[in-house]
Amino acid sequence: MLRDIAEAAGINIAMISYYFGSKEKLMEALFELRTARIKMKVESLINDDSLNHFEKMYHMIDDHISRVVENTCFYKIMVTEQLINKNSALTEAVKQVKKRNIDVISEMISNGVKSGEFRKVDDLPLLMNTLMGTVVQTMLNEPFYRQYHHLENLGDKEYKEEISRRLSNYMKEIFKSKLSK
Repeated sequence: MLRDIAEAAGINIAMISYYFGSKEKLMEALFELRTARIKMKVESLINDDSLNHFEKMYHMIDDHISRVVENTCFYKIMVTEQLINKNSALTEAVKQVKKRNIDVISEMISNGVKSGEFRKVDDLPLLMNTLMGTVVQTMLNEPFYRQYHHLENLGDKEYKEEISRRLSNYMKEIFKSKLSK
């Protein structure tokens, strides 16, 4: 796999070892880079006074869907790495990043509760797992989803637009039902 990565990047495999030390350290760095953007996006939404709290939450949902739809290969790798659980450092990094992101999203929801727009969420990690799990599983199971909903005739771009629209509507309904007073 490391050889494939080096070939795809057009670099010598020794460069990966030099800069990262191992495939596991490369994965950790990649995961940290990708997930740091989530925190920045949510923090920017928290500070955006032009949006109400539901609009902020809907932007966060759409941003997550867009990231997974456009980077499905990355999410396949991350799910696989977490499932085989051979890299305890990566597993710990994933756990820390999830906690950090849930803390930021918790702040967003807390602000909505304080404003009276949201009700308190009893199990935020479960709500976030609903979002993340639904979107990732839908994208990882594209052939089944295409066939089940008779979307085989759509090209990749059209399929991504359609699945993004469906996921967005579905997840917003779930979040609205959980957060509405």
